[in-house]
Amino acid sequence: MDNSNITPNQTPQPQSQPQSQPQSQPQSIPTPEITIPTYKTTHDPKMVRVIAGGIIAIVIIIGMSIFLAALNKQVDKAEDNSSNSSSQSNKKEEDYLTENDKQTLVKNVLTEIKEAAIDIDETAISSETSDTTKTTYSIQDVYDSDNPLYFVSGAKVPTFTNKSFGFIITAPDQPELVTQMIKNAEAKLKKLGFTSYKDAGEDMSGAYGWQNKNDKIICTPLRNNFTALSFSCGHTSWIPAEKVALINSLASAYIEKEGKTPAYINANVDEIKNSPYQPYQKIIAALPDATGLFYRPSQDSGWVFFMETQDSSIPCNEFYSDPGVRHAFQGDVCLEKDGELSKVKESNT
Repeated sequence: MDNSNITPNQTPQPQSQPQSQPQSQPQSIPTPEITIPTYKTTHDPKMVRVIAGGIIAIVIIIGMSIFLAALNKQVDKAEDNSSNSSSQSNKKEEDYLTENDKQTLVKNVLTEIKEAAIDIDETAISSETSDTTKTTYSIQDVYDSDNPLYFVSGAKVPTFTNKSFGFIITAPDQPELVTQMIKNAEAKLKKLGFTSYKDAGEDMSGAYGWQNKNDKIICTPLRNNFTALSFSCGHTSWIPAEKVALINSLASAYIEKEGKTPAYINANVDEIKNSPYQPYQKIIAALPDATGLFYRPSQDSGWVFFMETQDSSIPCNEFYSDPGVRHAFQGDVCLEKDGELSKVKESNT
């Protein structure tokens, strides 16, 4: 390019370039701008500590609750196991003793009592009888004779065992000898761990006897007119639960009518008899110095006390005073007014 014609201070102008044809460009879609708001969180250190402390406290409380619940469960389980163990131990101990075992225990006790009773120091006995008869005696072993009377747990009144073993020592006209034998026997009982009913605080309605609660053996000494000594011993299991239930029912019936508690009642379930007048039932129970007559309208009914008597024959009119009595004792022997024996006639109702 020739710059000769350009004066000073004159800015040279660029030469124009040939214009090119514009090319078509694709149109772009405008993208909207999205503004995402941001938040600045501020933390109060004191509040953070409070919240954290609360959470820790809740966790500790929940943990302690779970621990205590588990501990209580273990304690309850331990107590249940202990109770069950004790119950099972007692049951096993009871189950362990067979009937022969119980009889052997009783017989062994009787042997020791008998040997102690006849271990007599003759010089300690003063008597007007001669020396040749002073210590003369005979011994007889007996079975189911004068069974021991006992106030078994759960019973309302005392009753007798259903079985017993014993012995009778007869010493005619020798009261001092009998007295000494009793003393010897009771001293031996104490050494064997027996306690008298009286010393044990048992209310036996005047009954006299001895018990060994560990071995569950009971013994009753009897003195017959200062000429004989008898001892009978039994096991408390020889008063079965079904007998206790019957005795309690009869005792309740007796008390309801008489207003007093009998010294004892003795009867067994197998002694319940069906009346010809169904479904009535009856039973004759042993009372002190008498027999007691009881009846019930049905097996599911309660017992009713009718009367106690020492007579073998009851006047017939006694049975006709009440329809229930007449039904229950229908066919039983009774005594007519003319002294003739008869039977309780069939009820007309």
